[in-house]
Order: sequence, then structure tokens, then C-alpha cells
Amino acid sequence: MCFLVAFSLFSVVLRWQSSLFERPVLIVLTLVAAALLICSIRWVHTYLMQQAIYVVVGACLAVSWGQWHAHDALDTRLTEAAGKVDLKARLQVESLVRDKGRYQQLTAKILQIDSISTNKGWPNAVGQSVQLNIYRASPASGSDPLPPAILPCDTFEANIRLKAPRGLANNTGFDYEAWLLHQGIKARGYSKSVLLIEPAKGFCLNQWRQGFIAFVRDKYPKAAGWLLAITIGERAYLSAAQRQQLQVTGTMHLFVISGLHISLAAAVVFGALMGLRRIGAGRLFPGDWRPLVSVIALLAAVGYAALAGFSIPVQRALVGLCVFMFGGLLGLNWGLWRRYWLAMVAVILSDPLAPLNTGFLLSFVAVFWLILSASVLQSRVGILGQKDQPETSLENVQTKPGWIHGAVRFIQLQLILFVGLLPLALQWFQGVSLISPIVNLIAIPLLSLVVVPLCLLGFMLWLLVGTDLHLLMITSVLLETFFDGLSVVQSYLRDGGFWRQPVSSHVVWLLLFLVLLMFMPPIVRQRRLALVLIPFVVCFEYLSRFDTKAQPDHRDMNSEIASTAPIIDVLDVGQGLAIVIQVANKTLLYDTGAAWETGSMAEMIVLPVLYEQGIDSLDALVISHADNDHAGGLGAILDRLPVGHIYASEIPALATSVPSNTALPPNSACDSGVQWQWDDVTFRFHTVANSNGALSENDASCVLMLVWKDYRIMLPGDIERDAELALLKIPQALNSWMLISPHHGSNSSSTAAFLDAIDPEYVIISSGFLNRYRHPHLEVIERYSQRQIHWLNTADVGRVTVSFSVQGEPSVRAARVDRRRFWHGSDRMTKPEPFADFLPIFQ
Repeated sequence: MCFLVAFSLFSVVLRWQSSLFERPVLIVLTLVAAALLICSIRWVHTYLMQQAIYVVVGACLAVSWGQWHAHDALDTRLTEAAGKVDLKARLQVESLVRDKGRYQQLTAKILQIDSISTNKGWPNAVGQSVQLNIYRASPASGSDPLPPAILPCDTFEANIRLKAPRGLANNTGFDYEAWLLHQGIKARGYSKSVLLIEPAKGFCLNQWRQGFIAFVRDKYPKAAGWLLAITIGERAYLSAAQRQQLQVTGTMHLFVISGLHISLAAAVVFGALMGLRRIGAGRLFPGDWRPLVSVIALLAAVGYAALAGFSIPVQRALVGLCVFMFGGLLGLNWGLWRRYWLAMVAVILSDPLAPLNTGFLLSFVAVFWLILSASVLQSRVGILGQKDQPETSLENVQTKPGWIHGAVRFIQLQLILFVGLLPLALQWFQGVSLISPIVNLIAIPLLSLVVVPLCLLGFMLWLLVGTDLHLLMITSVLLETFFDGLSVVQSYLRDGGFWRQPVSSHVVWLLLFLVLLMFMPPIVRQRRLALVLIPFVVCFEYLSRFDTKAQPDHRDMNSEIASTAPIIDVLDVGQGLAIVIQVANKTLLYDTGAAWETGSMAEMIVLPVLYEQGIDSLDALVISHADNDHAGGLGAILDRLPVGHIYASEIPALATSVPSNTALPPNSACDSGVQWQWDDVTFRFHTVANSNGALSENDASCVLMLVWKDYRIMLPGDIERDAELALLKIPQALNSWMLISPHHGSNSSSTAAFLDAIDPEYVIISSGFLNRYRHPHLEVIERYSQRQIHWLNTADVGRVTVSFSVQGEPSVRAARVDRRRFWHGSDRMTKPEPFADFLPIFQ
């Protein structure tokens, strides 16, 4: 047992590693583990010494296993140094095909490469999976049909352009780069030239799933997101509003096919067949039904997993379920804890990079609390399995109690899961749904006993007869009624019942300690004490958010930061701009990043960063101009946060860029000369006047100057050459200590005369990794270098945070350096090149 526990826990450590051991070191660790194991078998006979050796062996093998496969994953993906790689390739579609209007999004495996057009290729490309956007060529005339769509399992030839599988780095929110590595996606790219499409031959499960998607979206457009997520595990069609409600109510886990759904499928089939035996079928076929029924239940789980496309989370759940069930089928006297640790080891062996996935940890932590609660309630089982008893085996725990006792136990389990997962939710998701225990008491029975069976039956009917006989309509009505009623309840709660207050690490550790205290053997009645203290700690933290003076920010994490100095966060939002500026308890957001049909950078990056810092309102919002990469997330910001005042270059355009049902806060133009002061920080606009409309939209951008003591920071938006020359005629001094690179480093900006007048020491560029505009342009970088201006690019280093110490000394931190992980950059640089000459302000 000690070996299983050590292997599991040391495998999870992979998630937080900044670098990997070299392969020779991993080989040595494996040999050491083998030698220790032989020694323990032949010469060590002391129980404690054997267990200690098993712990060391488990740790060595876990590190070797996980890191060896991590090396394989990194070595086979396209490197960042390769830049953009053009290939003419033959590929086969591996995933569902998502229709995005102008293009199709899919994952495909490279079968063959016909040519490498660039001098920097990808030598091991064949056999690797890539994520592609297939753009549809525009018809030559209105009568010309669109080119045929690519379907799952199709083979096609295309000219593709690839780049490294890079994500955004902001030290918060979803780590897309880790997800790509775990999914085995080795490059991302696009194609505008599909040369040949060969339809799939033979059976293709994903084509069935694709057909069902088209059927549901056509017949039930409003509920399609929910129905597809529950039935086939496809969440891409959940709307932004649906995703938000699922998160706020704590029901997102019910719409992700994972361990809960796979286990429920097996449990429902097992219970139904055993119920037949109890009502009389056992007389016709006497004997022990459990082995056969268990196999049938497992096959049902496999069938549901097939509907979900055997995605990695589903495979993980299936492996764990098999370990739990086979112990009983084979007659092995395994307690719950032994099965738990065996299941975790089996999952890690089948998927070595599983610890990178947050769902893996949440799933096993949830099962941990369920088993621990069952163990405590029966007072028989220890975490390490040292007191495993046959009475606490899975079969006996599943003994059917009376319905009242069963309902009480279900409520207990919901409360235990809520309390047990509370510290992790606060740490990883910057908040937790306080109404989730109550909502799940209704949602779990509704979905597991009614919605999921109806959806699966509807799918089978559609597959057999081409229609669902209105079963999915009944399901959609149930779901819409449930969530509409939930919306009414949420309207009476602050933030819909979602606690977004960021919690310091010591509070998380205190909550975790109190939760563990609840499940320890009773010594001094500490369980009752823990039950009282947990709600007290939660309520204290929740109520503290109403104290506006107690709003946490970077200063809570670093007492050396001056209390009146500004903190500037240039977020990594790809090819766009979003800057958060904090001064004491006031916050300004300059631009919001881009938006697209199903989401925005505001929802994905900006809002999580604000929530992480305890910011639930904006005192000022500046929209430099109406381009999508700067103003796209405006609607999402106004929908989620109260805004004190909006400044924009074009107020009429501002009104048309938000939904019609969204009221604009007080607003005004960012005219030159408008200024205000927060504590010791002065904000002043130097926007170029556009009275006759001669300036382009870029040149009319709001130019904001931030002044604190002797430090000036300029935020010029997307101004170009004409606006820069006009700014030079303004009598006020514009020289700046730091400059946000105009227009993402475009050659149409950062002219020599402008740089000479501004004379910045440092420049921060906000651009996307290998973006199609090739920002920042080499000519701009040369102009910076000629003037010895030190520059950073968010595409290289992620989110950049500028702060000032009590002594007035500046400090710069970057996400990819501050919290580096081994998958952040295939070139494994420990310090990006721009930092080499960034002087002592870099920490």
C-alpha cells in the first residue's frame, strides 16, 4: 500500500515542476528503485524498513515514469524556434469537426508529408496530431457552391501552416498550453487550401456523433449546448451565458462526462438488473447474479464512454471504474482504500500526463472525501488501508438502505464534497458557489435518473429510426425550467450566490486542516469544533468583501510594494491589449482584448485576473478605440462588473459595440487635457484631436499618461505615424520612463522622432505569438535597440507586472519567468532573451 500511495502522490508533483530531470538521471532513478526493491525482498525483513523502501521505490518510479513521458511529449512537438512551418501534408481527422462559420476546427493526424517549403521544418511530424482551422474559400460568384465540408475520419490533403502549440500565460485561469500537451496536440495551425478530400471508409463513431450534433442543433437550438454536453460530451456549443450559470451554480461537473457519469451509467444498469432479480427474475434464474450483472454494467459504462468519444477524462474514469469493479469480480478481498490507490496508479500508468489536468485531481480528491467519509461513518478504514475490513468493501457500502436513510446519506455526501473541495476551489477557481450543495441535491437526481436516461434513449432512437420521438424535447423543457427557476433564485443573491473573494494561502491551508480534523478519530470532540469553525472562516472571508477598504491586491502578497504607488498589469491576451492599473483601492482597465463568436479575452483572461485580485468593480474603463482587439470584451465587462466611468475616443461607436440590453455607465470622450488624480497618481489624456475626421481610427486612440513621482508611463493605444507626429507638437512634456508599444510594435508606429521625444527606458509590447501581422516588426525592434531601449513582449514572457517598492524602486515580473512550468516553451529557456539586458529592475 505504501508503494501505491508514494507512486500516486509523487506523480502528482509533475504538475508543479518548472523543469525536468535529464533522461540519464531518470534511468539512474529507475535502477536505484530496482536495486532497493531487490534488497527489500532478499535481505530486509523488518516491516517498517520494508515500507520505507517501498515509499522510496514508489517515488523514484513515479518521477521516472512521469518525466520520461513528459520528455517524449516535448521532444515530438513543434518547437518555438522553428517559427511558422509550411507543409503539404496528407492528414486524417481524429476529432469531431466544429463549424465556426468561416472555418472548421478539427484535430488531425499527419499521415504523410509531401514537401517542406521552409528551411526550418518539423522532422518528426508524421504521426503527430495537430489542431487546425480549415478556412473555406469564398465562392467565385454568388451561384458557386461552397467547397465540401470535411467530416470526422475523412482523409484529406492540404497546404497547412503550423506553429508551436503555445498558450497564454497570466498565472491564473485555464492553462491552455498544459491542456494541449496533455491532449497530445503537437502543433497548431490553419489551412486555406484543401486539395483533396477522401470520405471515411468503414465504421466511424465520430460521424454518428457529428450527425447527432447537426440533428440537435437544428431541432433544439436553445437547449443544444446542454443536450450535447450530457449525451456525447461535446461542450463546444454551450453558450457563454450557459457556461456562466453552470459555473455560478456549481453544476458544471454535471455537464462534463467523467467519472460521475460513467459510474452512474454502470450503477443504474447494475441496480436495474439486480432489481429484476429481487422482483422475481431470480426464481427463474437462480444463483449469484452479481458477476454477470457487473460485467453488463461495465459494458454499459463502456458504451457511454464510446458516446463521449473516449476522450481522455472518460478513459481515465473507465480505468478507475474497472479497477474498482474487478476487485469484486475476481473475489479479491480489497478494501476501498486499496482499490482507490490502485485506481490512481492505473490511471497514471495509462495516462502519465494526467496530473497536468485539473479534472484528474478534482476527481480523485472528491472520491478521497467520499471514501474517507464512509470510513469515518463506519469507523473501520484508515487512509493507508491498514485497517481494511471485509465489512467495508464496496459491495457492503452499496447495500441499499431505507429511502429516508439514503436521502440523509446523500445530503451528508453533498455537504462533505462541498467542504472537502472548498479549499481547492478557492485556490484554483478564485471562488466557489455557495449554493452548489443545495442545487446539486436537486440537479444530480434530476440528471442521473431522468435527463441522462432520456438523452441516451433519444440518441438510440435517432440512430435507429432517425428521430428522437420528442424525448429530447421533454429533456430540454426540464432543463430550461430548472435553470430558469434557478435564475430567479439567483437574482435575489449577491453575485448569484458565487463567492469570488480571493483567499490567501493561509486561509486555504486552515480550511484544509479543519476538513481533515473532521475525519480524524475522535479524541477531544474536535469534529464538532471543526464543523463550527469551517462556516465561521468562510463567512468571515465572505463578509470581508463588503469592506471596500479591505480589497486585496498585490500588496497583500508583497509588503514591500508602496501603498500609494500604481501597479500596472499588462495582460497576455494574444494579439490585443488589456492593461489593469491599481492605485490603492481604485482600479482602471485600459482596453479589454478581443472577442469572438463564442467568447472573449475578457471572459477568459481579464475577469479571472480581476477576480483573483479581489476586484469586483472598476472605477474607470478606457476604450482606446473600437477595434475588436481592444474593445471586443466590453460587453462581457459591463455584464459582469459595475463600472464607474468610461472614457473612449468614439462614444457613438461605443454604444453600438455592446448588447442592446446593456446600459452604458457614465461616459465621456478621452479628450486631451482631461485628467484626474488617485492618491499620488495622476492620469492625463493626450489624445490627438480629430475634429475634422481626418485621422484614422487607430490615430484617434486614447493616449493616457500615468504619472507617479518621477515616473511616467504612456499608454498610446494603436496610434500610428500621423498621431505620433501630432503629439510632438503638444507643449506638455511627454518624455516617459516606460512606454506601451504603440500598435503592438507595428512598423507604422514607434517612429524615430517619436521615440527620440518620448525617450523611454523600457517598452512593453502586447502581441500574439507568431501573429499573422508579424508584430513586433523587426524594424521597430531595431529602432528600440539603436536607442538602448529595453523591451519585453507578452508573447515571449506572458503577463508583465510593474510595481514600485516603498523606496520608490521599480520592479518588473513576468508570468513565464515567475511561475515557469516545464511545458512553457519547448526551447526550455530559463530566462528569455529580452531580460538579458533588462537591468536590475527585473526580479
